[in-house]
Amino acid sequence: MTSKSQARAAKARVLKCGCYATWARAIAPVAVCMCILLNFAVPLVGQAARRNKPHIPLVLISEPVKGGQEHVEQSLWAKAGLVSKLESSGYEQGKTLFVFTPDKPYSDLDSGAYALREILNEAVVATGCNTLDVAAYGVSGLVLRFGLEMGLLEDGFIDNAIMLNTPQRGSFLADFLLQVCNIVKHECMFDQETRQARFSPFGEVSPTLDPKSIPAKSTGELPGSIGSGNFSWEGEAWWVATRAREIYEPLYSQYVQERFLSLPYVPVDSPKQSFAGWIKQNRPLIWENCIARGNEPPFGPVPDTAVNSPPQKGQDFTAAYYEILAMAVGKNQYAVRMASAGSLAKSLFTQEYVPGSLKDAVVHYGLKALLHYAKKALVTVKAEVQKIIADSIVSSIGYLDNPESGLLRRLVKEDILVNLGTSAGQRFYRVPANHYLKLINQESASASCTRKTRFVSITGRVTNLLSAVWPQVGPNNLFCEVDSAIPPQGPRDIILVFSGFLSPSYLNLLKDKRVHDSIVSLLLGPEQVCEFAVKEMERKEIKASSWQPSYVSVPWDMSQSQVFDVTIHVSSLPEGWGCAVWIEGYDGGRWLPVPGWNRVLTRGAEVDVMLKNRSYRVGLRLARLGAANPYTPGGKVESVFERELSCETWVSAQAIVSGSPSEENSTGPGLDPEAGSGLNPADPISGHDGPGNTDAPGSQEDSADNEDIPSVRVVYRSKHTTLWKPHEVYHSYWELDFGDGEAVIVQGQPHLEISHTFSPSGLYTVRATSYDNHNNVLLEKGWNVEITGEEPEVREFSCTSVIRPEVELELAGPGKWVTGKHALFSGRVTWNLPDGAQVASVDCDPGETFHVLWERSGEFTVLWAVTLTIDYELEGRAIKVKNTYITSMAVDVFTSGISR
Repeated sequence: MTSKSQARAAKARVLKCGCYATWARAIAPVAVCMCILLNFAVPLVGQAARRNKPHIPLVLISEPVKGGQEHVEQSLWAKAGLVSKLESSGYEQGKTLFVFTPDKPYSDLDSGAYALREILNEAVVATGCNTLDVAAYGVSGLVLRFGLEMGLLEDGFIDNAIMLNTPQRGSFLADFLLQVCNIVKHECMFDQETRQARFSPFGEVSPTLDPKSIPAKSTGELPGSIGSGNFSWEGEAWWVATRAREIYEPLYSQYVQERFLSLPYVPVDSPKQSFAGWIKQNRPLIWENCIARGNEPPFGPVPDTAVNSPPQKGQDFTAAYYEILAMAVGKNQYAVRMASAGSLAKSLFTQEYVPGSLKDAVVHYGLKALLHYAKKALVTVKAEVQKIIADSIVSSIGYLDNPESGLLRRLVKEDILVNLGTSAGQRFYRVPANHYLKLINQESASASCTRKTRFVSITGRVTNLLSAVWPQVGPNNLFCEVDSAIPPQGPRDIILVFSGFLSPSYLNLLKDKRVHDSIVSLLLGPEQVCEFAVKEMERKEIKASSWQPSYVSVPWDMSQSQVFDVTIHVSSLPEGWGCAVWIEGYDGGRWLPVPGWNRVLTRGAEVDVMLKNRSYRVGLRLARLGAANPYTPGGKVESVFERELSCETWVSAQAIVSGSPSEENSTGPGLDPEAGSGLNPADPISGHDGPGNTDAPGSQEDSADNEDIPSVRVVYRSKHTTLWKPHEVYHSYWELDFGDGEAVIVQGQPHLEISHTFSPSGLYTVRATSYDNHNNVLLEKGWNVEITGEEPEVREFSCTSVIRPEVELELAGPGKWVTGKHALFSGRVTWNLPDGAQVASVDCDPGETFHVLWERSGEFTVLWAVTLTIDYELEGRAIKVKNTYITSMAVDVFTSGISR
């Protein structure tokens, strides 16, 4: 197939985009008002005078639309005018511009990321480019970022990931919808369970448990195993129903009696003190044990190795969030149960009545019977209508399949603010909710300093009308709060927040011309960054921003080799912020963070940074250290990203080493800043420890005459002292088949202990299969279970798989050296193995001790690898695994004879 036919085929496949239904459409009024422009200084806003021709293809990804779209003109991007804006700027559909719309909902983040990977691969095939720019809208942005963070999409494959209105940290509407779906589900269960009792003439629904059955010193009766791998339940719905029935429904009945608030069929909270606030004040032990300490999921946290796959129920939400769900269900169950109270006999004969005639008796008792059954039937009607409404809302959202969608669970916020009422000293209480999403963002934060892909977060902020209904909701765009739309920030990332009265909302952000100009300027305009040149011996004041990076460059002299000492002093900072400092290197095409050195400075801190090549520059930006949605004691919730903040830093530069230009410096800005991964080009320096000091212990310098010690000669940075790659094998999850039609997946728990209830008599074959972190089978174990009686029987099973060993590597050697001399390095490995495991052999590369000789100066990384062959005796069989571990250290190498 020719490239043109490939392009046409790809274009036919991908130009399917369109409008979609959203959360905001379900809950927010649609209004058209004049925008209130927020004046902020963002260099990216506004068109550059001259546009560059697109050299990186751009892919626009919408949220899913069930069934897809036939014509590009129906797409969100086209209706908003962005497609025509891009075409007028030089983009051409099918060649440098592609529009995609997934045609079915995302079942979860991982499956969605795989679908996006296929979409992006089509664009790569059509263009032949190995780098793309991607703009993703709404939840597609979260799916895209998940693919990047979890390695499903290669870091750097996407140059700019532009994410618009993306719930990076969850959406308050997802929590609202999930609670509604849970309430409706449990009300339908209540209707089914009580229908016979409600419509029987002498039947009666069981009353709410007496609040006195919960002692004043009760801690909530949570199992001691909750939060660990030993916890078990019959199911999520069963757990929420049990907690609601036994704890929160009785307590709500007491709350209603004390607060004098009760409406038929509808639970009500007092604005002065909510039900949650009442529990915190009157049942502090329950609050402390069930809410304040419930930071982990009931089954324990998801293993680090399993973050890239969906967790099972009980491992994604925290135990505290399940208590919040049980509170909501308990309140509703109480209201419905009270509306269902009483039998027909009681309704007819509770009042004395002497009929004047048979006709009067028929009319009187007939009306009473009709009213009684109408009240009972209203419970069923209410449950069914609510279920229809909830299903309709979910089905109208293009990216959700059903109320049980895994994606809906992923969109619940990392932590939620629980409203305690206006009378509380602190109106809100922060409760961890979505543990799995928090783990994803923690992974993102840990990798953000070296990430090659630049994240551009664009969102809107409208007048916060929703705070009248939900006071715990901060500044938002009618779908998610501003702080929830901002992922963990890397050094090069950019934030843009546009404001208006009712627009740009979640639906209307793309219609804002400021957004169009910003995207085009970002992609095609010259790099517009706040870069400040600092002269030698000059002290300059430089602004660090919360929305974008600022850079410091120094006056390099091309006629000689130089090393600059850049001093950065932070005199003041906004409360809750630090100042991030890092180094970027130019690889000939773009600036990228240099691995190995970055710091966050606090108020009054000062740091010295060494720039050793003209292809380096220093970056600065504000880094958030506290919560992104702080609130005042009076109850106002804010977002730290809704407006750009800045602080002033003082920067000075001094050339501390000079001489004849080295061969390396003469190559210009083609330097690869990551050559020899792990390099540290910016060790902080002090007055007594500079690059001219290459003294090292005498034992570190050794002749190469000893042929028993391997030697590595290094000329280029790409030469590694070992080519071994890190590799580990250990248990990741169990697959259990109980032989009675029920199968479960258990994440983690290499030492498995699990029980199962078998109902009818019979012979069952139970099988447990352990899979490693590469999805390969480690071991299998089976049991034969015979049930003879008719009563259900509980059987327990245990099995042990490969437990990850604790291994530590230490590499000793000089941190500074000179060319032409052998440097001696020695390594040491220690381990802690589980029972039943022993090390069969240890192999080191290049060796346990080894020499390195550098033939040119520069910054290098010495790598040392160890492979442990470990024998496990498990379940009567032997399992052998080989694990390879890598450690490194940075070495500054100077030309012999250079002095300060």
